Amino acid sequence: MAAVMFAGGQDDDRATASGKTQATGLSVVQVVASATEQQVRDFLTATLLADGELATKFALQVAPKTAESNPQLYLQQINDIIEGYQDYSGFIDYQSAGPFEEELSTFIRENIQLALDQQQPKLAFRLINKVATKLARVAIDDSDGEIMMLAQDCVDIWQQVIDQADAALKRQAFTWFQKHSQVSMGAFEEVIEDLLFKNFTAPKFLQKKVDWTAEKLDDAEKAGDEWQAEQWAMFHLKTLIKLESADDVIENFCRAHIRYDDVRQYYVDFSLQRKDDDHAIQILIAGRKRGQINGLTGVVQKYSRQLLALYKRLERPEAYRQELWNFVTTYSPADLDAYRELKTLYPASEWPAQRKKILTVLPKYANVAQLYAEDHLYQQLLQTVLAQRGLIGVQTYEKLLKPKFSRQLLRKYVEVAQQMAEQTGDRQHYRDIVKILNKMTRFPMGMSTADRLIQEWRVTYARRPAMLDELKRFDSH
Repeated sequence: MAAVMFAGGQDDDRATASGKTQATGLSVVQVVASATEQQVRDFLTATLLADGELATKFALQVAPKTAESNPQLYLQQINDIIEGYQDYSGFIDYQSAGPFEEELSTFIRENIQLALDQQQPKLAFRLINKVATKLARVAIDDSDGEIMMLAQDCVDIWQQVIDQADAALKRQAFTWFQKHSQVSMGAFEEVIEDLLFKNFTAPKFLQKKVDWTAEKLDDAEKAGDEWQAEQWAMFHLKTLIKLESADDVIENFCRAHIRYDDVRQYYVDFSLQRKDDDHAIQILIAGRKRGQINGLTGVVQKYSRQLLALYKRLERPEAYRQELWNFVTTYSPADLDAYRELKTLYPASEWPAQRKKILTVLPKYANVAQLYAEDHLYQQLLQTVLAQRGLIGVQTYEKLLKPKFSRQLLRKYVEVAQQMAEQTGDRQHYRDIVKILNKMTRFPMGMSTADRLIQEWRVTYARRPAMLDELKRFDSH
């Protein structure tokens, strides 16, 4: 009782941090010790009647079983907290969202967590379910992520409930999670699904999950929702695996749903685990072709890389070289690492002819400049970067090209600077022009060329005070 009274008095401005009253200087402990039992009970009753939250804590502390059988006080507090921050239309605005999250999080920590600490998982489960279902429907401006933070609080409690639950409560929890994964629960939908699949691994639950995921997969496919269908296909497949289903059951499911990339990937791994390398290769080739048809570049590259690794491990040099050739020319055009690897597969005397073939078939958008740089083809590299818009290519390969082609590179700088000067812009635009002028000074004749440009611009663009002002930065260089 003394502890509760002291807790109730901590926020009272009549009490100091040392636990003494300002009026008398007596400690709370001394005051309680000098009181009669009836005085303590009367004061405690009055205090708890005035503070519902403190009364809830006290009820759980002294009579947890009673609190479990009659949780209405807790449930009302949840309602009171939510309603206390809602406006007349039931909305929690941005200013109220932070304090709302703090108060509800405190309630979860000091009441629901306390129920768990008191080994009352049933009570904790009922209360946290109330919190989650209320939050799923509340209208709130949670720009700072208040709902997600509270959702994580719920997940933490749910996981502890599952860990403490006996068989009956686990069945109840499974049923609740399964039911609420099929209704609109907002930010809680994914976390509920995660809890379902991370837990409940006993065979009886796994069989229920197999049936349930099959139904959800069928619903998603009928609705034409490919993304959801792929998710449920993988949930179903993972559940089959946990249930230790027969290989033919797993393989049949993979064959039937191989259009989903994640299912195909598992089917590849499944085949490799069974030492069926040729079958895995065929699955990868089919997946790569499907990716090409659907324009899925990342999928094509992924399967091609897997094929390369597999051909290399199986020591199939011809298949490896052909796949690498296709990777460089088609799947990931001008990929530098693959280009270097392909180069090692040919004698030095043959490589120029092979390189010519590669460069001929590469698409126009391929970054051939890096290939020219790799093989020291500086004339072709120069032509490529000079043909590009802007200075990215020139600046990328400037160190390589400058010793032999400084005049051509300087001309490119002048061309770009002139184009930028023709366009009006803000101060930053003119500063960027000055940066180019300063970089020109690193070339022979660069300083005089930059000075000439500035003199011309002062005449041509005399009505651009901001530009002329920024050009002074070069004068001071």
